[in-house]
Amino acid sequence: MRYSIIIPAYNAEEYIRDCLKSIIRSNCKDFEVIIVVNGSNDNTYDICQSFAKDNNELDIKVFNLEEGSLPKSRNFGMKQANGDYIWFVDSDDTIAFGAIDIINAKIEQYNNPDMLIFSYNTVKDGETKPFETNFEECAIDSKKVMHGLFEANAWNGYVWNKIYKKEKIDSLSFEPKFDGIEDLRFNVSVCKNITASAVIPDKLYNYKILSNSASHKIIKNDQERMFMLYGELLKEISCEEYPFEYRVLKNACVDFARGRLNILWNIDKKEYYKKRKRLKKVITENFKYIKGAKAKLISVVPILSPRLDNILRKMTKKEVLK
Repeated sequence: MRYSIIIPAYNAEEYIRDCLKSIIRSNCKDFEVIIVVNGSNDNTYDICQSFAKDNNELDIKVFNLEEGSLPKSRNFGMKQANGDYIWFVDSDDTIAFGAIDIINAKIEQYNNPDMLIFSYNTVKDGETKPFETNFEECAIDSKKVMHGLFEANAWNGYVWNKIYKKEKIDSLSFEPKFDGIEDLRFNVSVCKNITASAVIPDKLYNYKILSNSASHKIIKNDQERMFMLYGELLKEISCEEYPFEYRVLKNACVDFARGRLNILWNIDKKEYYKKRKRLKKVITENFKYIKGAKAKLISVVPILSPRLDNILRKMTKKEVLK
């Protein structure tokens, strides 16, 4: 078996058919599809079962977990996988026509790399737009893979625009405590296990942006866990070995702390005074990683005066956290 395509599915009855149809139309059929339905209360499981029955010439397996999360579903799927390579696909997304054929050809071309990275399209309100990238096709090492996880207009920290050699991720897992934001954490760990990879600019995945999706809600409403994630990543990323990535994370910590101070001041003064000391410490400890006089000034304003920070935000019409 060449590829294992793992699809976690939660209340996905509206989208799962399109997702599955986009996969099976490939000329290359050397793959298995592992669908992990996790605690859905709609018809997702029945739809998947019916689809597998109607396409019984293909290797489509459907599992139903009574309780679960995106990380747990992916971990379960990895344990069932028999392919040489693993591709994580979200149930509300689709893959581009011919994607598996292109992936298969590129994996052969680059002599079975540990990871194959590709670009994607975004789909919002029925409109498809190509994600603008700044990279060209080439072979890369793990250090360059790591850099692209943090660089704007590179390949970012998602798992669905990457194909992983199974033996390189067998010892890894997705962490349930980071449900919805676990991709970057997983990919940082992957970088420690790989050597030779390849990147191609082909847009092989269609990422659907839904305001009601689980990941959207988590990222929008749970910045505290994002901050905790940054802290854990900083323990793993060496400042000497990865100076760019380290600075990006440090900047993110400052952005978080500044944003939280502003939000607490405007919503809950009691909570503001309760958490002010910790959040100010985050800003002062990471101040040296902020580049540029203007950026440094903006980062310390909430420490000096939340009222002044509010005025500056209104003047510039910018918000660090929304």
